[in-house]
Amino acid sequence: MKTILVMAETRQNELRPNSLEVISAAQELRHADDKVIVAVAGMNADNYTSALSLAGVDEVVAVKTATEDFDADIQEAAVSELMEKYTPSVVLMPHSVDSLGYAPTLARKGNYGFASDVFGLAYDGDDLVATRAAYNQKVNVEVDFPGKDCVLLTIRPSVFKQAEDAGSPTISSLDMTSLTSRSQNLRYVEPEGADDIDITGVDFIMSIGRG
Repeated sequence: MKTILVMAETRQNELRPNSLEVISAAQELRHADDKVIVAVAGMNADNYTSALSLAGVDEVVAVKTATEDFDADIQEAAVSELMEKYTPSVVLMPHSVDSLGYAPTLARKGNYGFASDVFGLAYDGDDLVATRAAYNQKVNVEVDFPGKDCVLLTIRPSVFKQAEDAGSPTISSLDMTSLTSRSQNLRYVEPEGADDIDITGVDFIMSIGRG
């Protein structure tokens, strides 16, 4: 039996949709006797446990921290604590500016396997194989992680369908309000877009000519 840990992301008091996509990725990876744990960290972590209580999720962990917004130092410490507590074989998280702020560093410190921008994952026997692009998106490569007891993967957005069906997982909490950071986040500034459409979240894109 393996444990798959999924780290959900929030921003400005909202659960990010790519968190639900990563839960779907975990379902494709799990075997019948595997356990999927979804964790969310933040000052208001309890607010998201209902939205994360989906089919195929065995446990939702609300990690209470002292910061409302994402902080790389605190997130890294929180994930490290969760990994020590649950000893997962795989940690999945959205491929985002947030996860890239702490996941590579955590993998280096813990000597874990790591791959970013993954859009395919499966087991070949007992070996985890992740698929990602290389050479400026010109080829797809399969990456394995020999000798690694745990692997961290960031999952490309808009590849896996968002998990939707409700479930009844165990709800637990972890108090990490004592964590401190080397930096101070004053406020989050949403970048201005050209329009109101977020193309990373649409189901279909049609390009004509040189578009």
